[in-house]
Amino acid sequence: MKSKLSDKKHLLIVPIYGLLYLIGFAIVERLITNDYVVIHTSLDDLIPFCEYFVVFYYVWFVYMAITVVFVSSGDKGDFLKTAVFLMIGMTLFVVVSVIFPNGQDLRPNEFARNNFFTKLVKGMYELDTPTNILPSIHVYNSIGCHIGLCRCKEIKDKRWARVLSLVTCIAIIMSTMLIKQHSVLDVISAIVLSVVIYPLAYRTDWVELIEKAKNKFA
Repeated sequence: MKSKLSDKKHLLIVPIYGLLYLIGFAIVERLITNDYVVIHTSLDDLIPFCEYFVVFYYVWFVYMAITVVFVSSGDKGDFLKTAVFLMIGMTLFVVVSVIFPNGQDLRPNEFARNNFFTKLVKGMYELDTPTNILPSIHVYNSIGCHIGLCRCKEIKDKRWARVLSLVTCIAIIMSTMLIKQHSVLDVISAIVLSVVIYPLAYRTDWVELIEKAKNKFA
């Protein structure tokens, strides 16, 4: 029993980092409410508002949970690589929010329709401020989830699962712009960041690195 628990100690990264990130996010959300740089491009004005995509914006939370379940139940090395990828991006997001306060002015003042989906959008607007948006964590983490799931042994050989993950990832990315929660620039910066962080996270043997560190300080 002790051996099995010891083998799963690396999973503690999820609740520990998750708590630290939520604290950091809550702090920047409370502190940065004005005097920020407005992120707005001409492309944003060409993208229509579509409240129906709010469904995919909320699906992001389920997508994240599914990724954690599948990746944490698989290979330790793959789990650590996915975890490192996500943690680096989320940490950089908080750092950027502190040193470069930013926000957006894309949200519509009123909706052309009044339906269940616009009510979901209104609820999301009330819960999430239009600040601290660059890079988009919704976009960055969706990319990280797709990569993590496609590398997971239970999924990587199932083409339908990989396609479903890709469609979900793309739909979530589109939703951030179609419900006017993020600028095109937020999306592009998240994609660029994922390309930069990928080799660092996935080309490093984190298990071997941790073992070396443990032996060094033992």
